[in-house]
Amino acid sequence: MSIPDTDPRIPVLVLTGFLGSGKSTLLRPLLQAPQFAGAAVIVNEMGEIPIDHLLIDYPGEDIVLLDNGCLCCALRSDLSEALERLYRTAARDNRTIPSVLVETTGLASPAPIVRTFATERNVKARFRLASLAAAVDAEFGEATLKAHQEAVHQVVFADELVITKADKAEPSRLQALSDEIRRLNPHAPIRTSGKDPERPADLLWERIPSALPAERWARLLTGPQAAHHHAHGVETCAFEVTEPFDWPRLADFLGRIVDELAPALLRCKGVINIAGVEKPVVIHGVHHIFYPPETLEEWPDASRRSRLVFILDGANRRSLLDIFAAAGIAIMESRAA
Repeated sequence: MSIPDTDPRIPVLVLTGFLGSGKSTLLRPLLQAPQFAGAAVIVNEMGEIPIDHLLIDYPGEDIVLLDNGCLCCALRSDLSEALERLYRTAARDNRTIPSVLVETTGLASPAPIVRTFATERNVKARFRLASLAAAVDAEFGEATLKAHQEAVHQVVFADELVITKADKAEPSRLQALSDEIRRLNPHAPIRTSGKDPERPADLLWERIPSALPAERWARLLTGPQAAHHHAHGVETCAFEVTEPFDWPRLADFLGRIVDELAPALLRCKGVINIAGVEKPVVIHGVHHIFYPPETLEEWPDASRRSRLVFILDGANRRSLLDIFAAAGIAIMESRAA
């Protein structure tokens, strides 16, 4: 459904999904789609060493990083301020923002974000929540929905659902996950995606929809899914490494991570300096799976330090530090949530 001409407010489309579900993989090609030409982008990250915004590769001028915490917690006010800042900057420059895309952290519950658009006066006057999509990992989605209430809330609130990495899952597992998602949310369409959708514009938000129905907001915001409690024991550990890696050393280090921490490894992401490789190398891992490395076009700064972020379920920070020590890797730690 296209934007109604009678509503002059800026449409905001929010992309949620648990840690490692492939949100950035969905977002990157969407930013090249014609319906999002000139869109502003807000990226929310956990941890004191932000990485996700580097992976988007967005040429537009309006990109905002919110890296002090989760959008549904203290950063709810930061979301309002970021939207206001985008609006005022565009007005000052005598230009318009056609739409805003928001990528949340994987631990974000949608309820407080939806409440921002439903109740905050300045936000309501200038912006409308047009869609809230949730990405669900085909490989780990069933286990994640059982273990983490945030993932359930993301599915329940969504009006668009995408099962990512569908090419990595057996058909029976894919069907079981689809059935569970449909049980949690009987109304939202469910799409499937491999690692690189051939037609991403057709996969999600082919057209910018009209605002979500107010009655659906009201029902969701008064139900049990509106309660917001982060999972206990989830810890984010962020590190910088000054010395370059070589490929064998990196492979050995990641192998140790998988062998010792796979069940607790909710997410690993990193921008790595590889000796003899001019461009930064990006790594991604979830539990026991690390995906093929990618490269960025340029380093974010002159330091060329490797940056690694681990999101762990349970008290595993000490084990992680022991793995660095055993591999002989000198680190500078920035302890986050």
